[in-house]
Amino acid sequence: MRLAVFSVVRNEADILGAFLRHVLSLFDYAILVDHRSLDGSGDMLRAACNERPGWRCWRAEYEGHHQKQAAAIGLRQLFQHTDADFVCLLDADEFIDVPDRTRFEHLFDTLKNAEQVGQFFWRNCLPADLGRDRLAIGDLIRISPVRSMFSKIVIPRGLWNACGAALGPTMGYHAIEPLPDRIPTYRPLGDLLHVPLRSRAQMERKVVLNWLAELARANRPNGENVHWRQVIERMSDGGIGDADLIGCAADYGHPDRPIQPMDQAALDRAGFAIRPLDVAAVPPLVLVAGAPVDPLRAMASALRQWRIEDPDTELRLDRNVLRLSSDDAGRPPGVDPVSQEAPELRRLHSALSACEAEIAELNRALAAAAQDAEQAQAGRSDAEAEIRVLRSSTSFRITAPMRIAMASIRRIRGRLLESSERRMHAREQ
Repeated sequence: MRLAVFSVVRNEADILGAFLRHVLSLFDYAILVDHRSLDGSGDMLRAACNERPGWRCWRAEYEGHHQKQAAAIGLRQLFQHTDADFVCLLDADEFIDVPDRTRFEHLFDTLKNAEQVGQFFWRNCLPADLGRDRLAIGDLIRISPVRSMFSKIVIPRGLWNACGAALGPTMGYHAIEPLPDRIPTYRPLGDLLHVPLRSRAQMERKVVLNWLAELARANRPNGENVHWRQVIERMSDGGIGDADLIGCAADYGHPDRPIQPMDQAALDRAGFAIRPLDVAAVPPLVLVAGAPVDPLRAMASALRQWRIEDPDTELRLDRNVLRLSSDDAGRPPGVDPVSQEAPELRRLHSALSACEAEIAELNRALAAAAQDAEQAQAGRSDAEAEIRVLRSSTSFRITAPMRIAMASIRRIRGRLLESSERRMHAREQ
C-alpha cells in the first residue's frame, strides 16, 4: 500500500516538529506547502523534505484562504506523478491516532468500495500544560471524550480515476465538493487528535491570520469558520481570557454554540482524559528551531499584501510556487489585479480602501510603540513602567493598535456583507 499526504502550513513551528515526525512515519509521499510563514516553518518543511524521494515542499504566494484550490492541485500532482493508493488531507495540528504504520494500513483495508471517501474525525485536544511554548511527541494532552462533527477526508485512487479534475475537497477538507454524476459514500476510519490551542500567543496569531484570510475571500459562504468570528468578536469587545481560549479549543468549530469559558476543573468535569501524544512517529529530527512571532507583527505582515480575492480564482503551480492565476507576470507594476476584475469585485475591493484611515492609525501606533521601546532601552526614569506596557502588547485586551485593527476588520466585514446583499437583491430583481 502506498500512502500520501497534502498539508498547508502557516506559522506552526511550535507543533511542526511533532507533526513532521508523525507524517514521516506514516506516508510514502508528501506535498507540504509553506504559506508565508514568519516563524521558520518553511525552513523546517524544506529540511524534512530534503533527500526524501517523493516529498515536495511548495510555497503559497497568495493572501486569501484558497484551501480547496491548493488541495485540488496537490491531489492532481500526487495521483498523476506517484503510485499513491490514498491521499490524506491534514493540517499541522492534526495527528492520526495510530501507534504505527501497520495499524494505519489496516484502517484502509476497511474501504471495500474503491470509490468510498475515508474520514478521520476530530477529537479536540489541548496540552495538559499550557505554560509550554512547544508541543512534542510524548507530551501530555487532554482529549475530548466525544468525536467532533468535523472530519478530514482520505481520497482513494479509485475515486480519483473515476472523477479526475471534477474531484475537489471543500474548505477545511471536511468533505468533497458535490459531483455531477455520482453521490460518494463516506466511511469513518478512526480518530484525529486535533490540537488547535498550544499557547495564548499562538492562538491569538492563528485567529487573526485566519480571519484576515477569510475576509480576503469575496462572497464568503455563511456558516464557515464560526469559531474565528466568535473569538474576534470577543477580542474587539474588550478582550479574551485564557478560559475563553480553552473553551474555544475544547468545542472547536461547533457552528451553533457560543464559546463557553472553561478552566482545568471544567475540563475534568467534561470528561477530558489526560494521556501522552503517543502516536506513530519517527525518531526526533534535526530541524532548525522556529522563532516566536508576535500576533501584531503577523497581522501587519498579512495587511501589507492583503486584498479581496475572488474565491473562484484558480491557482497555478509555477515550479514549486502556488500563485493566483490572475497574477500575470506582465501586469504593469502597481496595478492591483482585483481592480481589473468584474465590477462587483471592484466594489468589494473598495471596502478595504474605506479602512485606510484606521490602518494609517495602526501604523502610527506601531511607530509610537517602537519609539517608546527605544526610549525605555535608553534608560528613561520610567523604564520599568514602559517595559510592563511593552510586555502586555501581545494581549488583545489592552493594546490600542489591536482595538483599532479589530474595528477595521468588523467594518470591512460589514461592508462586504452589504455589497453581497445588494448583488443578491439585484439578481432577484
